[in-house]
Amino acid sequence: MSDWPRPHFGELLVCDAHVVAPATNTEPDFVGVDAIAEKHRAQVQQFCDWAAAHDWAAFHSHHYDWWTFPIDAPSSFGFGYTVYETERAQLTAAPGFLNTLEEAARLLLLSWGWDAITNAPVAHPEPNQSWQHWPIRWSKCARSLELFGLTEIHASCIAYGRHLRQKGESFQYRGRDLGTEHGI
Repeated sequence: MSDWPRPHFGELLVCDAHVVAPATNTEPDFVGVDAIAEKHRAQVQQFCDWAAAHDWAAFHSHHYDWWTFPIDAPSSFGFGYTVYETERAQLTAAPGFLNTLEEAARLLLLSWGWDAITNAPVAHPEPNQSWQHWPIRWSKCARSLELFGLTEIHASCIAYGRHLRQKGESFQYRGRDLGTEHGI
């Protein structure tokens, strides 16, 4: 490897316009796998409570993307909830994590009026059970499902994105088309 100075963002090295992610999150602001797993578990329980109460607006007014749908990129929390290969392996091995990640995605999609079981819009959506123009939240959910190998629910999330795109919805976020980044 060349010893020329490379631009970097934390431990992410930028080479020829490709980002090379490290295998382990060693950033000082990383909260740790146990903290992510606990916040994730608590958030999914809250999702279940909101869904049981038909409180779809709660899904749209709270912030939870970072720990509910962990991905391999920093966020507004820096690298606090960023998961690379090592952290994903640990979370995957944690009892129940993949099940709760899948349930979180199913409930988030349901809050937007999408039935992940039938891969179709909810037939009779309730008040506030509709798309809320959060392309970054949709993108983080899709990326997390992909990273953790949850192919069926990931496919449903992508199908919902295609459905929205066909309706003319934008996936623009901070100058990026997040839909295109996910192949829609």
